Amino acid sequence: HFDSVLRLCAALHRADVPRAVSARDHALDAWQWVLRLDPWASFEVQVAALFHDVERLVAEPDPRRPSLVPEETECHPSQKGSARIAERALGALSLGRASIARIAALVCMPARRRDDAERALLSDADALSFFSLNSAGYADCLGPARTRTKIRSTLAELGPARRPLLARMKLRRDVRAMVVEELSRLVVSSRATPA
Repeated sequence: HFDSVLRLCAALHRADVPRAVSARDHALDAWQWVLRLDPWASFEVQVAALFHDVERLVAEPDPRRPSLVPEETECHPSQKGSARIAERALGALSLGRASIARIAALVCMPARRRDDAERALLSDADALSFFSLNSAGYADCLGPARTRTKIRSTLAELGPARRPLLARMKLRRDVRAMVVEELSRLVVSSRATPA
């Protein structure tokens, strides 16, 4: 089934559209991060990694405009769109209703949810993919202030146990400086918060 999913995912990403190529690269990178973090990850979480941002292929929002729905409180509209697209696309394969429903649920769950181990894994993989693959381009496109905000929110989505992986990751110098600064702020704020 996974080969069929990979072919389906590739068919959704047009090779002649730069944003689609970038989205495909991120989807594949997030999937690879899932496997690096958990080589025994379920089929459903692997497929969810491939489809978690697929809505961007249909309606890429303006990245300079912040979202109106905070992801930590409810399913973000782009997550709902990605879940619907995944359900429709995967329905053409013989995966089974329960499997497709679980994939859609993983895609639609708020990124900061840590009570579902598979959603936490997907969030960590997505965050690590941003740092390893997209952070330099994000900085070039949107500038340091927006990049710092994105780094702050992405670090909040990355589980504390995974944050040490950033020290071993090759990051561009300006991005690394922002990551170090934001990690320091996290440490200071966690010490200041009473238990």
